[in-house]
Amino acid sequence: MKNLKKTCLLLFVVFILQNASATHTLGSYFQYKYLSTSGNNDKYKITLTLYSDCAINIIVPCDTAISVCIYEGSTIYNNVQVLKKSSNYVNAQNPDNCSATPYSCVQMCEYETTVDLKQNTSGYHLTWVRCCRGNIENLQRDISNTPIFGSTLYAFIPGNETKNSNPVFAQTPWAKICFADTAIWVNPAVDPDGDSLSYSIETPMAGGSDVIPAPDCSNTFSQPSSVAYAPGYTTNTLFGADGLSTLDALNGSLTLYSKRTGYFTGTTKVTEWRKGVAISTSNFDYSIAVEFPLGIKNTEISSLKAVPNPSNGLCTVKGLNNEPYSWVLYNSQGSIVRSGNATGVLQLNTADLSLGMYMLRIQEGATARDCKILVGE
Repeated sequence: MKNLKKTCLLLFVVFILQNASATHTLGSYFQYKYLSTSGNNDKYKITLTLYSDCAINIIVPCDTAISVCIYEGSTIYNNVQVLKKSSNYVNAQNPDNCSATPYSCVQMCEYETTVDLKQNTSGYHLTWVRCCRGNIENLQRDISNTPIFGSTLYAFIPGNETKNSNPVFAQTPWAKICFADTAIWVNPAVDPDGDSLSYSIETPMAGGSDVIPAPDCSNTFSQPSSVAYAPGYTTNTLFGADGLSTLDALNGSLTLYSKRTGYFTGTTKVTEWRKGVAISTSNFDYSIAVEFPLGIKNTEISSLKAVPNPSNGLCTVKGLNNEPYSWVLYNSQGSIVRSGNATGVLQLNTADLSLGMYMLRIQEGATARDCKILVGE
């Protein structure tokens, strides 16, 4: 009986330690930098920056070391143990500048090392696999409503003696926006080599689990599996069908609009182009917190209302005073699409507008009011 109790206690302790080490990742990014060449070997500096949620009952510190798996083609080349270089607490990006309760605790941890890679034609795949993503609204959960998906971070170092450093993102990979408020998250990457960049929305990669939070490197490389979205969400509808999440393929800016609160995740893939040829890709995992503005719950933020909304034809703006006013219609990039002057009811024909979110600004003397109009099919 004593041995049985000890065994049960040991299993309980292991379970607690595994779950305590399950960092709730909010975003992450690999950055590698070419340093030098010696003979047939290229030296690279590899940096992984991880952002994790520490606003839980028991604050879990970042791992003191992580395993970065390096594959030459499809075969394991090295399993590099990378020590934590630094850690800090950071604030969210606030692209719509609305006043909402700030996220209480997000920790940034940076890991860095140098590696020697022999020159080849196949290049090298870099992966880091970890549990867990936490309570993300747009991801599936198990039957007990527990989050089930971890995270895999990926980058590719090209071969054929291509000396390359991948892009660096200027912003942290998590943002806070307000409920029912359009936000444009400007988050461009800068390429150290001057390569051209293109951006695309990708489905985030799955990773470790509560049972195995940090899996060992496998002997062969295979493309990581993707997370499964919760019903009603997809790669291109991170906030559901009544929201908006579009990416500018040229500059990486995200246009965001959500009528649901909570935490949502997505991935941007950035592709490097050199002399017209795609040479490398890297994934940028991010999370977005959607909150009600301070002092406002689920109510109309403006007295203006567009009907119908979404619209694909004639749209009537209600709530206007029977007095002269000027109006300007902006697209999601902030460019003026139309403008004019009117009195009383305003009607707009949206049939010839591109699909997406627009902002109508009404200027009545010194008072300005806004109304969001979604142009749909």
